Amino acid sequence: MTAMAVDSTGAIMPAGPTSAPTLLVAGAVALGFVMAAALTAGGIALMGGGADWWHAFAAATIATLMASIVTIPIIAWGMRVAPARPELATGAFFASSAARAIISLGAAYLAVYRGGYPKTPTLLLVVPYYFALLGAETFVLVRLLWKSGAPQAGKSTEEKSTEEKHD
Repeated sequence: MTAMAVDSTGAIMPAGPTSAPTLLVAGAVALGFVMAAALTAGGIALMGGGADWWHAFAAATIATLMASIVTIPIIAWGMRVAPARPELATGAFFASSAARAIISLGAAYLAVYRGGYPKTPTLLLVVPYYFALLGAETFVLVRLLWKSGAPQAGKSTEEKSTEEKHD
């Protein structure tokens, strides 16, 4: 028997980690994470970063990986309800952004004060990861909302179809 879930509109949809929104957001976050790691490592190599920068890079990478794993379910839930309830999708997006910031900075802070990692490079290297993942989630969510074709408030169907013809 397959697990099923009911979304906010009452429609039955497959549930679980293999549902399309979860896979879509996980793929976008993974791609953003790998790209940010490669570009950050390249930047450290170009500036001739010493051992402190490479240790900080490792700590920031692990801290952000932990944060991204925790926030994927939040944004995936927002994507599931986005076509019917865009305001909930927006709320999930803000919640995942806040959770990612708190978790990644908290883990980096823990690495600095309990793990002995260098303070400035560790906390600084969390920033490119944060913005890369924010960009990846934004892209996926906006693309989904754009495709959903949510009706525009205050316009009749005739006005909408006329606008679409002229676009």
